Amino acid sequence: MKLKKRDFIAFGIMAILLAVAIAVDVLAGMWGDVITMHLYGSGQNLTDDNKELTAALSKSRLLNYDIAEEGVVLVKNEDETLPLSKDEIKKINIFGWSSSDGGWVCGSDGSAASNDGVAKNKLKMNGILQMCDKKYCKKCGWGNEKSASKCTKNDCGGKEFVDYGIEYNQELAAMYKNFCASRALDGNGNLIRALTGDPRYYLLTEPVREKYDEAGENGKTILQNAKEFSDIALVVISRLGGEGVDLPFVQYKNLDGTKPKVTDHDKNAPEDPSRTYLDITTEEEALLKMVTENFNKVIVLYNSCNEMNLSFLDDYDVDAALISNGLGENGIFALPALLTGDANPSGKTTNTHAYDLTYDSTFVNAAGQTLSKGSYVIYQENIYSGYKWYETADKEGYWANYTKEISDRKGGKKTLTGYDAVVQYPFGYGLSYTDFKWEIVEFTPAVKDGFKVDTEFTVKVNVTNVGDKPGKDTVELYVTPPYYEGGIEKSDVNLVAFKKTALIPAGETQTVELTFSAYDMASYDCYDKNYNRNCGYELDFGEYVLSLRTDSHAVKTDEGGNPLQIKYSLDKTLKIMNDPTTGERVANRLTDYDVISKNSEGVFETTHVEAYAECQIDASDSNVSVTYMTRADFKGTFPTKAYGKPSGEAVTRLKNYRYDGNDGLIQTYKQGEDNGLYLYVREDGSKASKSDLESWNVKPNHELLMELGNPANFDSEKWEKLLNQLSDADMGALISRGGYRTVAVESVGKRHMLENDGPAGLNRHILEVDKNVGNPDRTGWTMFSMPAVLGCTWNNDYAYAFGNSVGAEAIPSNVTGWYSPGANIQRSPFSGRNCEYYSEDAYLSGIMAAETCLGAESQGLNVYVKHFVANDQEANRKSANTWATEQTLREGALKVFEIAVKKGKANGVMTAMGCIGSGWVGGNYALIEEIMRGEWKFKGCVITDSYAGYMNISTMLAGGNDLALSTGNGDLVGVNGDNQKRYYARKACKNILYASANAYYMHETRDTSRDIITVNLQKVTKREVPVAWWMYWGVLPINVIIVAGIVVWTAFIIKKNKQSAAKNQQ
Repeated sequence: MKLKKRDFIAFGIMAILLAVAIAVDVLAGMWGDVITMHLYGSGQNLTDDNKELTAALSKSRLLNYDIAEEGVVLVKNEDETLPLSKDEIKKINIFGWSSSDGGWVCGSDGSAASNDGVAKNKLKMNGILQMCDKKYCKKCGWGNEKSASKCTKNDCGGKEFVDYGIEYNQELAAMYKNFCASRALDGNGNLIRALTGDPRYYLLTEPVREKYDEAGENGKTILQNAKEFSDIALVVISRLGGEGVDLPFVQYKNLDGTKPKVTDHDKNAPEDPSRTYLDITTEEEALLKMVTENFNKVIVLYNSCNEMNLSFLDDYDVDAALISNGLGENGIFALPALLTGDANPSGKTTNTHAYDLTYDSTFVNAAGQTLSKGSYVIYQENIYSGYKWYETADKEGYWANYTKEISDRKGGKKTLTGYDAVVQYPFGYGLSYTDFKWEIVEFTPAVKDGFKVDTEFTVKVNVTNVGDKPGKDTVELYVTPPYYEGGIEKSDVNLVAFKKTALIPAGETQTVELTFSAYDMASYDCYDKNYNRNCGYELDFGEYVLSLRTDSHAVKTDEGGNPLQIKYSLDKTLKIMNDPTTGERVANRLTDYDVISKNSEGVFETTHVEAYAECQIDASDSNVSVTYMTRADFKGTFPTKAYGKPSGEAVTRLKNYRYDGNDGLIQTYKQGEDNGLYLYVREDGSKASKSDLESWNVKPNHELLMELGNPANFDSEKWEKLLNQLSDADMGALISRGGYRTVAVESVGKRHMLENDGPAGLNRHILEVDKNVGNPDRTGWTMFSMPAVLGCTWNNDYAYAFGNSVGAEAIPSNVTGWYSPGANIQRSPFSGRNCEYYSEDAYLSGIMAAETCLGAESQGLNVYVKHFVANDQEANRKSANTWATEQTLREGALKVFEIAVKKGKANGVMTAMGCIGSGWVGGNYALIEEIMRGEWKFKGCVITDSYAGYMNISTMLAGGNDLALSTGNGDLVGVNGDNQKRYYARKACKNILYASANAYYMHETRDTSRDIITVNLQKVTKREVPVAWWMYWGVLPINVIIVAGIVVWTAFIIKKNKQSAAKNQQ
């Protein structure tokens, strides 16, 4: 039989079809879990018969209301404009297009998953208009329609309704909605998301001034009708933020009211290159001019997690202003209480608001400003960012010649000078409707006793409400350390403690206690600037001034006008050679240094110690010579332009570096033993099958989990026995399949565990939970206020309660891991994910993160503090190189994680996508093993951020990372009997398993007095494993059709050729 040309073509097509079938099978195997979960849900039960979850959701909504109430910051209140009377608030004009945006209160996209909530998650967020349209239930936290006679939740009965009877100008609202019904859309008609990296996400929509002169009802203009409706104008100005793209340095505008698409850039999205996204637009200026000229009381509500240039509040006669940073699903209902005085504002800023964004020391080194638009960033500002820059510059006279003209509220102007002309609202600033008097009643140690390296300080302060309204106050304590020109860089003002009071009735007093350590006042000397042969934390000799302040600038005084200060003196410099908490040696890891010591003959010798990978992260080993800002010469070193990208041999070496120092620490391991150790078992105590573990038809082995989860037993021999039970395939699966879950492992009785994203609560978009909710009025887990709001409360008890509440929602839902809290610093106003982080200050951020950890862990929820480390830009985040001095990292970005690990007992950390220097953080042994696990004694699991191709698994494991956030089902490790791979795989698996066991241990040993709700870890809700119907009705038919087709086609070709051959023979 002779084959013809068409037969070869046919067999070629068959080969292609067979290859397609194989590819489909491989991909289905790799991504089966994810596809099944996306199509059919996770199998978790979120219906109303889950009583634990129902109770947790109700508590969470009430907590979010409280967080919002304390997280809104009153920054301006001229002539006691606020509070409004109950009659005044009956009718208000609400101006500003963003007031009509249903998702406006959320302020984020991506991990916080809120701005896309309306479209993607069918989540009806309560925006500014809903505070008027709905009645709030104080018993369960729900907003109910005006017509409702009882609460949506039947057990509330409608007896706890709060309705301020606010009527807003419907004509204005309709005008905004008709002008533009939604934010910008992409080419497919969907809302543009930050995660796409598209700057159209930041489109600014506002009608031009002439729009208000158009005809309204009764033949009068919209403006005329508004003036007749009410003499109060509430102006809403909003800015977004989100994962995937930083805030632009130009303005994209929507002026004609269409829904602009990306492809219509030139026509519908004009750019104003003279202003940044965080500056006011010309349209917003015109709006403010109009309302201040036409209304008696003008109140501005600024809604954003990024500090905007708010100079317009003083340029125009704005009477009052509040800042809200994204209040979650029901936080807006707290606003009427704040406006009327039923609640007293107590929020404080967590950023410094300057009159001009270019005054910020990070401005030229923000992501969008670097020469290559974000592929690298150099922290030229050194340690001087945020208030530490503005306050220290003021101390050095840097602002002496600055001036600023503002409205004098009498039709003229007045001139501000110096610091006042530069900083509009300092860090830690916030107004109240009442006044407080402070008094230091006790402090230790006594001044005469001085202090040592291990000294713990206590300051007790009486806070008296001397006003006529009940309120809360925050006592802030700062230290001013001694500074010597040319010595260790030091900020003039440093937050070391804070404490918020409970509600204090008028005329009454509460005592708050602030505690901190000598270590909290220390500076990190990475260059031995004081020539004492030490690179590490130090306390220079000299005077240390502790001052109680109402913000970072204003020192509180007593009734006699004397500053509330305590002054200590050190006669000699104190070296903190070892970490005072862990006892571990502290030394440079990322910077070269010399060790000078005596040899056996008594002669001094110098040993040079190289930085990790022989590449210093201050870029001094690169082709770029960076001058970092120094207090000795602010004028000569203030960053005015970005440097080029560092490169060179050392930079390349760090980029490709894999730590091999432990490669020799291997032995012959015997995997696959059965030592009878199982973390979860069947109800009768017997070994669980894989099916049991995947369906959660198991119970915890309490005794074993308590033993292995105890930090004191981390080096127990029983751990080695448990690890011996794992097969090579078990280890590969456990390490490789860490995307939003950790897989079941039968050999050690580890059950399948769900993990979830979301710094503002469990993130709906990961597990498609809405499909599993029984009550249509509840859209799943609580969407809390943004962490930026939580930071503004300055209330560490709320941070604990937040973590506690998320844990209470997670555990009954069988979610056991949480990618949170966010522990990065809001270094630049233009950073896209500022909403996910607490503040510009490392100490405040660290305390809030630590408390959130403790609260979540108390419920048995494993946390992953993220993103380790210096993840403060979204531009090119998968490869961005961050260069800085080690002091800057130690005192800033690293400090937040240090506090979360030590005080928060964090049992999980997520590494950033980017690089420190040129080396990927997730494989950096110096950061993960030497600093975090070594100096801080961190015990737990380190997970990557979303696993990508540049994240080499060998580098990852050797660097101390344990778990790949990969949603595939493959084996990235490939141990296959290799003892070196087994060494790293065993270590990683131990950390993964320990984190889970430790969360259980933390729950069982928690301080129950702080719980706002308690869950039962002994009860594991059975999971209905979703059936992969798509496999049966999709992949399987494809295989059958292709194979059957090939068989039939081949048979046809053979038959045809045989007939042809027979015919030829005839």
